[in-house]
Amino acid sequence: MLKPYKGNFLPKQNRVFNYRLSRARMTVENSFGILAARWRIFHSIIEAETQFVKQLVMCTVLLHNYLMTKKDLNNIIPDRLEDGRLVEGNWREAAENSFGSIVRQGSNNYSSNAGQTRDKFKDYFSSPEGSVPWQDERVDS
Repeated sequence: MLKPYKGNFLPKQNRVFNYRLSRARMTVENSFGILAARWRIFHSIIEAETQFVKQLVMCTVLLHNYLMTKKDLNNIIPDRLEDGRLVEGNWREAAENSFGSIVRQGSNNYSSNAGQTRDKFKDYFSSPEGSVPWQDERVDS
């Protein structure tokens, strides 16, 4: 797991990394919210082997995508963009409080390997190959 850089007066590269990490986390949280709105198995901790949980998630994603193509939304409407603005779907209501409280796993120690990985992403996000057009506008505002 990657952690954001801490502090209020960070260099621009660190702010860009924090912004991009935050966007990635929101995307994952929204995706699991949509899955939880459709399948109750995601309303609690799944006590199973990691490999099985990975397969379960992939299967539910595939089923969700299939149902979306068949217009069987089961009253679940995902988020969408209209004129560059986010329009929230109703899945948020169904998924609200469905995750319960999740206890901390492991420690707060941040390994040097994780720090190096974070720095590589930071450098990539600030490079011409890895930057996105709107990131500078978001971190400078």
